Amino acid sequence: FLHGETTSHLVKTYFVYGFIALGLIIIKVLITRLYGLNEMGIFTYFFSLVSLVFLFSSFGLPEALTQTIIKNPAQLKKTLQYTLQLLVPFTIITIILTIGITSFTKLNPNLPYFNTAVAMYIIMYTLHYITYSFLRGQKKFSTASLFSLAGRVLFIGLIILLYSINAPFIYILFSFGFSVFVIGVLAWPQISKSLRKLKNKTVPVELKSFLLLAFSLFLMQV
Repeated sequence: FLHGETTSHLVKTYFVYGFIALGLIIIKVLITRLYGLNEMGIFTYFFSLVSLVFLFSSFGLPEALTQTIIKNPAQLKKTLQYTLQLLVPFTIITIILTIGITSFTKLNPNLPYFNTAVAMYIIMYTLHYITYSFLRGQKKFSTASLFSLAGRVLFIGLIILLYSINAPFIYILFSFGFSVFVIGVLAWPQISKSLRKLKNKTVPVELKSFLLLAFSLFLMQV
C-alpha cells in the first residue's frame, strides 16, 4: 500500500490530468465551433506534428533530468547545464529538418507563417517542459500538472479573445506556443530557487552516463 502522503499526491495529480484532458476537448470543440472543421483539421495536424517533432528534438533529455535529480537533487546544477546545452542544438537541427522535409513533401497546409508557428511552439514548449521535468524531479507532480493545466486554460481564453477580434486562424497556432511560454516563464523561478538553495553543493554528473540515460528514455517513447 502507498503511504498516505504519496496517495494524496497521486490523487491530486490524476485529478488535474483529468482536467488537462478535458481542456484539450474544450479546445477542439471551440476551434470547431468558432472557426470550422477545416481549421480544426489544421490544428489537429499542427498538434500532431509538433508533438512528434518535440519527441525527437528533446531526445529524452528532460526525462533524464527528472530521473537524475530524483535520485540526487544535488546534481541539479550540472544536469540542468547539460540539458540546456544539448537541447539548443538538438532543437535547432530538428526544426530545420522538419521545415525542410514538410516543405519538400508539401505536407503542411497552405497557411501563411505555418512553419514559423511550428518553430515557435517547439521552442516555447521546450522551455515549459524543462520546468515541468524539474518539478517532477522535485516530486512536485501535482504542481507540475497544475502549471500544464494553467497553460490549457490560458490557451482557451486566447482562442475566445482572438475570435472576438476576428483574428486570422494562424494567430490561434501562435497563441498555443505563447501560452506554454508564459507558463514556462512563471514556473522558472522554481528552478532558480532550488539552485540558490544548493549554493556550492554541486555533485558532478558524467556527460556520457547522462546521454545514455537520455537515449534509453528516448527509445522508451518511440
